[in-house]
Amino acid sequence: SPWAISLFSLIFVLLALSMFGFYEFKLPDAWQSKIVGSSREQRGGHYLGAAIMGCLSTLILSPCVTAPLIGVLTYIAQTGNVLLGSVTLFTLSLGMGTPLLLIGTSAGKWLPETGSWMNAVKAFFGILLLAVAIYLMARILPAGLVMGLWACLLIFSGIYSGALTKSNTNQEKLCQGIGIILLTYGLLILIGASMGSSNPLQPLANLQAAPTVSNAFESAKAQSVKSVELAIKQAFGKPVMLDFYADWCASCKVMENTTFKDPRVQKALSHFIVIKVDVTANNKNDRALMQHFRVVAPPTFIFFNAEGVQLNNLKRVGELNANEFMQTIKSIDEN
Repeated sequence: SPWAISLFSLIFVLLALSMFGFYEFKLPDAWQSKIVGSSREQRGGHYLGAAIMGCLSTLILSPCVTAPLIGVLTYIAQTGNVLLGSVTLFTLSLGMGTPLLLIGTSAGKWLPETGSWMNAVKAFFGILLLAVAIYLMARILPAGLVMGLWACLLIFSGIYSGALTKSNTNQEKLCQGIGIILLTYGLLILIGASMGSSNPLQPLANLQAAPTVSNAFESAKAQSVKSVELAIKQAFGKPVMLDFYADWCASCKVMENTTFKDPRVQKALSHFIVIKVDVTANNKNDRALMQHFRVVAPPTFIFFNAEGVQLNNLKRVGELNANEFMQTIKSIDEN
């Protein structure tokens, strides 16, 4: 749902702003005072006491970890992947516990003194949270606007890292070098966006003379059950592929930029009538189409042979790489 994606993205932006110091997430002062008092009463030397101290310390230090933790929980809630959630939270807990182990085993000798580097770490996580927000919004925003957002994030990150400021120490020069790289990459993305590129990882790909999906095979669009059935009847003895996609579908965009740009896939689909079914709006008409063809979510690919008979055993749901897609095409030829 675009509303859900927008809400989650807004949460990540708000969390990022907290990492930049605009405001803090913390418990009320009265609660925090009680927790500090309870932690002081705990006796050391016992596993139970150490566990209680750890729980209380987490609450006391909540302003430092709330934003990353909420970000992780929000991402897990959206993906619904239990295994990913468990591994992510376990990794986060290791990251939180490692500094304490270093301090405890080395009496603080292995860690730098508190200072500006802590603000740099917070800014780094703030940038990551903004990147996640853009990644989520890429599902519902036009590709050109998404490219602009990535460019702005990289340009601002580069400037924040000191790309345009004078550096004196080696540390400042290192940060400036990183900033210049980010700034340059952001400008390249802006140039690519102005040329119609939609892939921030390959912003200048349009400069190459490689064929694109649009000129590799012909495709038509259909937005109703009747129009789809009519297009299948008018296939003139060619096999048909229905491609259910949506602008907010991340896997659809991945396949568009990878699978459907593979020369083998382009050549194979040139013998098909490709009918693209856009279900971005998820309105009554889109739901009727999905219900008629028993589509749960995009990307979904439904194939018909040259006689117009649906090949139910070759229906494909989810992201496919070029090899998997070619295996499906091979199975259609065998049928």
